[in-house]
Amino acid sequence: DKKFKCRLASECIIDVSNRKRCKACRLKKCESSGMRKEWILSDEEKCEKRRKIEENRKLREIHVAKQTNDCCSTTVQEEISEKICSAVNLTMDCDLVKCDETEQKFSQFDTNDWNILNQIQTAYSQSIQLLSMVGVPPYPFVYKLSDPLFVVNVPINISATRLIVYFKSIPEFITLTEDDKLTLIKYNLFALVIVKGVIGYNPVDDTYQDDRANDCLFNGKDAIQNYGYDFYYRYTNVTLSFLDNTVNDRLILKILLIIFLFSKGAAFTTCEYEPILQNTLQVFHAQNVYTDLLWRYCEQ
Repeated sequence: DKKFKCRLASECIIDVSNRKRCKACRLKKCESSGMRKEWILSDEEKCEKRRKIEENRKLREIHVAKQTNDCCSTTVQEEISEKICSAVNLTMDCDLVKCDETEQKFSQFDTNDWNILNQIQTAYSQSIQLLSMVGVPPYPFVYKLSDPLFVVNVPINISATRLIVYFKSIPEFITLTEDDKLTLIKYNLFALVIVKGVIGYNPVDDTYQDDRANDCLFNGKDAIQNYGYDFYYRYTNVTLSFLDNTVNDRLILKILLIIFLFSKGAAFTTCEYEPILQNTLQVFHAQNVYTDLLWRYCEQ
């Protein structure tokens, strides 16, 4: 029922290039071409039409994603299965290591080295025990991640918080200036969350859970529904590569977290405005302490 009025005596030229300049003349030309008034959609009908178009678009995307997953090559699936089997075997082998062999491995470590390793283990364990997940059932419940937003709000959020608590127990981090602490946490945290996920990964059943935590389990394959098979394959491949390169030694990963924390510019994305550290040498020295520790630990 809208009334349109032409500003040029209803003599506008309506063609492909300027059809939107005058609604009155456009409507007049449409009617003269045989268009019926009942074909004109109301605002509510337009909204409903857009909603249906959006629903159909999402359905097509889901259908295409499903076809892509179904058509995934057998070679890729076998590659993941092979790596998972290797990680499982590696886990079982590590569980069979005898205490005397472990003591022999650390025989070249001095008292200070032992203190640092114990400090790392204690700090990491306390960061998990002090914080629990809210809004999800506890272990042994397996929580299905059906919403990408939930992945950010719960697993990633709690992992980031636990990492911050973990780093606050590291002496070299505590002595930094507040600005340097903020810079290192802000620009490195996302990458560190990815590494932390490796520590809680169980290749036996493809689940994630922090060690000795009462958290529910998260199924790795839920990533297929939320982010597609390609993301699941890439992330799982990175996780298994970490476990393979560290011989499934989670202590190595806990030390790596500290080394990565003290790495300037370790962010996944380019940060043009990342601040310059106030005490670069102090951060570099802190990183060297744990790099040297990790080097000697791996040499044993």
